[in-house]
Amino acid sequence: MPDVIADKARRLDALGTDTTHVSLAEVNFVTDDVAAILARAGHDAQQPTLFVAEHLVLFLTPDDVARLIAGVSQRAAKGSTLVLTAEVHPAGLDSTLVVSTVDDVMFAGAGPLHTIKSRDAWLTLLDEHGWQVHDAAEVTVVNHFELPMTEKPAQIQTQFLTATA
Repeated sequence: MPDVIADKARRLDALGTDTTHVSLAEVNFVTDDVAAILARAGHDAQQPTLFVAEHLVLFLTPDDVARLIAGVSQRAAKGSTLVLTAEVHPAGLDSTLVVSTVDDVMFAGAGPLHTIKSRDAWLTLLDEHGWQVHDAAEVTVVNHFELPMTEKPAQIQTQFLTATA
């Protein structure tokens, strides 16, 4: 979103922030190749990098999330860190049904949210792309909302995952 990038640049400038080592890059996570965008923006794939996906993946489809993580992984030097906020449903629920129920109950079918997975599914996705979650057994979480499901309500959480390449 060009307007968002322009706003971020304006805010950094207004704060007098040293942006010598900051590159703001426009990217459409649905259509763009994240690795190529990072390369064009001057990202040094030989240096460890902090990648932050804060409250982003919820709004992307599962395929787009996988492409995003794959693209970042292509540019991640050993020692890079990926910080991700992920919406998580309890184990044993079907993710497609959870997203559909969220859409029906909370958004009257408008469908702005697309990816909610079990914690194990998130950990597997990261592992498949070469990321190791720190202290995988320790969960940093915020209860986001309760979702009515067939047998009992399901607590949807925002979990904060930190992983290294």
